[in-house]
Amino acid sequence: PSMNPDMALEVMEHTNADPIVVGKTEEQLRNRFGYLRTLDQADSYMRSCYANSPWWYGKPVKFLRKSRWMVVFKGDRASRLVLVKGC
Repeated sequence: PSMNPDMALEVMEHTNADPIVVGKTEEQLRNRFGYLRTLDQADSYMRSCYANSPWWYGKPVKFLRKSRWMVVFKGDRASRLVLVKGC
């Protein structure tokens, strides 16, 4: 049986999730997780963390479903996976 994508995202917090995401295209990530959210679709906490980050602000990002996982893109591929918390 296939794992619920929302449950999989919770489990990812306790593992090295980079290989699941880094190097993948948006299409590959959508196929794996079902959908991605844009910065405009993210909640105000996520947008604030992004806007106040000296590392991520200005870089293209997407969010995995309704999770706290932010994917930073370089070109058409994910270059970094960030669990947004405590900002």
